Amino acid sequence: MVDNATLIFNRDATTDLTVSGAVSGTGTLTKSGAGKTILAADNSYSGTTTVSAGTLQVGNAGATGTLGNTSSVTLSNSANLSFNRTANTTIDKTISGVGNVTANITGDLALTSNITLTGTNTINLTASGSITE
Repeated sequence: MVDNATLIFNRDATTDLTVSGAVSGTGTLTKSGAGKTILAADNSYSGTTTVSAGTLQVGNAGATGTLGNTSSVTLSNSANLSFNRTANTTIDKTISGVGNVTANITGDLALTSNITLTGTNTINLTASGSITE
């Protein structure tokens, strides 16, 4: 991303997308559409992240996959943010809005920012190690 651009992943319900290359630069990352987008690399983009439909998954059951340097994640329309990693993981982004947050971590999971969801939502965090805030 350059010059505060918007990178939009719009996936339909039948087509998942795995992004194996790192996303870098400044701007907004948006996940729309009913399908799933998987961020499998260690990203370094800065700006906000918005999940307005479907699922944005961080990690693909491996040791890599991050949200980059984004300051916050906003969920809307009951969208899903999911973490799926096999390494110690820190969720250090403020997560807010209307949606669901899940984590399936092999290792330790540390929460260092707030998860503030409104409406009817689900937060389901599992780790093979410890979970700390």
